[in-house]
Amino acid sequence: MGPQHPAVRLDPSAAGAAILTREFFEREYLQAGKRLRQIAAETGFYRPLVALYARKAGISLAHSPPPKDIDKDWLREQYLDRQRPYADIAAELGVAVMTVYDAARRYGITSRAPGVHSFPQMIIKLDKDTPQDVRRAVEDGLQGWHRLHRFQIVMTFPTIQAAATSLGVHQSSLVHQFRRLERDIGAELY
Repeated sequence: MGPQHPAVRLDPSAAGAAILTREFFEREYLQAGKRLRQIAAETGFYRPLVALYARKAGISLAHSPPPKDIDKDWLREQYLDRQRPYADIAAELGVAVMTVYDAARRYGITSRAPGVHSFPQMIIKLDKDTPQDVRRAVEDGLQGWHRLHRFQIVMTFPTIQAAATSLGVHQSSLVHQFRRLERDIGAELY
């Protein structure tokens, strides 16, 4: 292995070994069809370190894994007729969202315009146990839900930069959204 990336400050034998197990790679790389780049973005580990652990776990790395075979007619019915979002379809199939998106693109299935119907988590009402200031900040519009949902996702990553990479947005965009969410709620979140 070449020089370690300066952003990697973890002892590879400790943190990597705990997370990047054979079971993890079987689930995420082999079954879900995620690429090492995506796994690296989701876990916050440098891609060469992810590849090293995959090889140590006995996982044969392909240059480009073959796309998951998804039935064209079934996908068309689920996405266009039943109005299911890619995320729900991916969860049912046990694959990454991008795998479903790529299949739809290959089959010529045009993506719907973004909106609330594509994000079922944004059309639910928060329960009464949720603080009133949080409910007020998010229930009146799509953007509030979007900011809260992004905040939830980001809190699962070790750094905001790792989350931004995974989401395909700039880190400053996330920071701006979180400041707006804090302002709407009236309290510091992180």
